[in-house]
Amino acid sequence: MRLEDKLAKLRLYGVAPITDSLLGELRKFLPDKNSLVVAKAALMVGERNLVALTPDLATAFARLIDLPAKADESCVAKNALIDALDALGSDDEALFRRGIRHRQVEPAYGGSVDTAAALRAKCAYALARVADADVLFDLTTLLADSEPDARLGAIRALAYYGGPESELLLRFKASATADDPNVIGECFSGLMRANPSRSLDFVADYLPHRDRDLSNAAAYALGESREIAAFERLRDHREDSVVLGSEGHRALLLAIALTRRNEAIHYLIEVVGKEPTERAVAALEALRIYAGDDSVSEKARRTVATRGDAVIVKAYAESFASEA
Repeated sequence: MRLEDKLAKLRLYGVAPITDSLLGELRKFLPDKNSLVVAKAALMVGERNLVALTPDLATAFARLIDLPAKADESCVAKNALIDALDALGSDDEALFRRGIRHRQVEPAYGGSVDTAAALRAKCAYALARVADADVLFDLTTLLADSEPDARLGAIRALAYYGGPESELLLRFKASATADDPNVIGECFSGLMRANPSRSLDFVADYLPHRDRDLSNAAAYALGESREIAAFERLRDHREDSVVLGSEGHRALLLAIALTRRNEAIHYLIEVVGKEPTERAVAALEALRIYAGDDSVSEKARRTVATRGDAVIVKAYAESFASEA
């Protein structure tokens, strides 16, 4: 059967009633030699919650992981199989541990690339869901992976697993500030998800860091936590610092908006009404995430109208375009 015909059949199966016959047909596609077909079938199994096919997904993964990279370029099928297994609640620790160790080096322009980093990340999260405390050994190893995507997966898995041991590992990783700022930022976010009260001071201590990327990452992690104490630390840092510069103010105002607290909205409206034009514009840009909120839009509109500054009026129109 041609590839196009197989994909067409899978599209039909995606809307067909779930019967034993359908399960049997889908089961035939999971061992297919074409990784795209396997990926599409796995995606459908996960989306339609076809738990009965969990063993078939595991068999397909075990087959592909032992084959050369050419059998599943870019790990397209293996990624889809793990997504489906995780969605169906598989507790196959052995399979996920195989995946977390898998590396797949493929030719790339000017050299080669490991295309299994995302797969390792997915397996890390699945392991954090099903494994006991031994999973911390797997995740610690992955924290030192050569690929940023794999390290990010380890951090997210640690935050999900939780507990003091995970928090300590995240703090240690965050302290290695030579790593990719996105990785460090994920540590900050993971800490604030795992235990915001215990992590607040640690993350906030990075607000005055000389590396602006790390400072901003700390600010955004605090903002996304939506904690009142995080809002207060962001506000106080902005008001107490004398070396922020325009970009520093912009980042902190956005982080304050991310808390989505009434106190934050009130504060940002005050900035619009009282502070220099550049900062008022930055506050309106931060308030853009509330563009669909009629109450916030009206408060901002009234404040802008009172100031009567053409630059600020324009910034309001751009930030609340649907309301202007």
